[in-house]
Amino acid sequence: MTRRNLILALLLVSVGVNLFLIGGISYRMVSIKQERDGRPLPPNLGWLVRDLSEERRSELDADLRASSEEVRPIRDEILAAQRRVNELLVAEPFDGAALESAFAELRAVSDRYQTVTQSQTIAILEQLTQQERLAAQEFIGQRGRRDGRPGPGRRPPPGFPGAGPGTPPLPPADRDPQEPPQ
Repeated sequence: MTRRNLILALLLVSVGVNLFLIGGISYRMVSIKQERDGRPLPPNLGWLVRDLSEERRSELDADLRASSEEVRPIRDEILAAQRRVNELLVAEPFDGAALESAFAELRAVSDRYQTVTQSQTIAILEQLTQQERLAAQEFIGQRGRRDGRPGPGRRPPPGFPGAGPGTPPLPPADRDPQEPPQ
């Protein structure tokens, strides 16, 4: 092997190692940010009932559908207001007054969305038992992916109901939680 071929081979190996390290560092930075930020709440109230039995979920289905229909137009307004802000951020010439107005509109729509979704959450929670509300609260506090699977390197808390495939859902509300399943 000539000196030129050896230098070329070492250069290629060096580039490959550098790309591998840069990719690994980038992945780790993204995953650390996700772990630190926790899991964002899903865009509908289905997370409140995701760990309930199929029977219990079907009891609450009509209320969940109604809440989804009520917030859909508000969510569309938020997206439109956000697009307007994004456009004004890069508009030439820059118009600070227009951007300030767009931010005010985005805040107003977001506040309205929060008011409606918080009222809906309360209405659903009023229909749940204490154990079912506890499971919803644990879902909020648990870090990981939205679908209930733990994030990279994480496991759900021991005994967390519905924490993954093969984990049984919560018992029906009319059954004693200490009683073994049938």
